[in-house]
Amino acid sequence: MFTARSLDIIHSDNTEYWIWVRTNDSRFTEVAELLKVWWLDIKARIKLNELLPKTKYTARLIFKTLPSSTGLDTFQEASVSMGTFKQKKNVCISPSVAVPNVGLPVRRSDGWMELELGQFYCDNNITGDREVVVGLMETDNYNMKTGLIVGGLEVRPI
Repeated sequence: MFTARSLDIIHSDNTEYWIWVRTNDSRFTEVAELLKVWWLDIKARIKLNELLPKTKYTARLIFKTLPSSTGLDTFQEASVSMGTFKQKKNVCISPSVAVPNVGLPVRRSDGWMELELGQFYCDNNITGDREVVVGLMETDNYNMKTGLIVGGLEVRPI
């Protein structure tokens, strides 16, 4: 598990856009709460030497949305890149309707949501890659986005 603090969240250092909040209702002691942005860009850089070699992984954003959230019902781009391997797909954090070929979140038993951003195979002994970059981005639709609470990114073997 990578905490929200360990992620690269654009503008998270500006309290006009994001605030850091302590929580008691989950395993996350601190989460990032989106106040307002027009561009959504969240990335994690994962060192491959911290993972098991010759293992396939899934990377999932762990989040909640507030009832007052806005602008999160558009498509976002999820990506995984490692060396020459690049994978992109459309996802939606807060869909108003199901759309074919778009990754949608699922509710976890702990009350949080998870959204698969991608999968990758860890074998840095062959490729020599040192890290994988997992991202979620939405920069094409300049509508204001509010009410997203990011807990972290979970990377687990498949």
